[in-house]
Formats: sequence, C-alpha cells, structure tokens
Amino acid sequence: MERSIKIVILEPDKPARITEVGEDLASMQAVVGGYIQVIPACAVPGGKVLSRELLLVLNEEGKLDDLPYNFKIWDGADYIVGTCFVCKENEDEMVGLSDEEAQSVIELFKEV
Repeated sequence: MERSIKIVILEPDKPARITEVGEDLASMQAVVGGYIQVIPACAVPGGKVLSRELLLVLNEEGKLDDLPYNFKIWDGADYIVGTCFVCKENEDEMVGLSDEEAQSVIELFKEV
C-alpha cells in the first residue's frame, strides 16, 4: 500500500488547498509536472512566519516550459510558475504537514 503525505497544493489562479500525495518522488513530480526543485517556504510572501522546516516544491523547468505565472517569491525578486506545493522536511526527507501547519499555509495564501 502506497503511503501518502499531507501537502498544500498551490495552483495558478486557484485557492490553496490541502490534499495528499504519494511520498515517492514520481508522485511528487506528477503534482508539479516535471522534475522537482525545493526551496525554503519562507521565500513566499509573508513566509517568514512559517516553520523553518517547511519546503516549497516546484517544477525545476517551469520557466523554460513557459508554465503559467503563480506568485512572487523573495520579496518580488523572483516568481513561481506552474503548480507547486508545500510540505515539510525531516532529516533530509520530505514529509507531510500537520493539520495546523497546513492551515497556516492556507491562511497565508489567502493574502497572496
């Protein structure tokens, strides 16, 4: 039986939502539509209030593939394209969010 983790998915022009994804690399790549790139979730607008263990997982080649604009990061110095998601890091592994962490991310993206 495949194990899954709780994430917050961030799709262009849609509200953030909580869902689950398989904990394997192929499942995570399917969510973002390609190879994954991982950056600290504190990069998102207002993200400094998030736990340091939270990660933003995105399509590594999204800009090259001309994916649709999603949101700005690093105080407007860069931006995210395509679908991405937030999960958590635990000893170099990507793991699921707690209910409280997921809700914090949802609330943050109501303002983005």
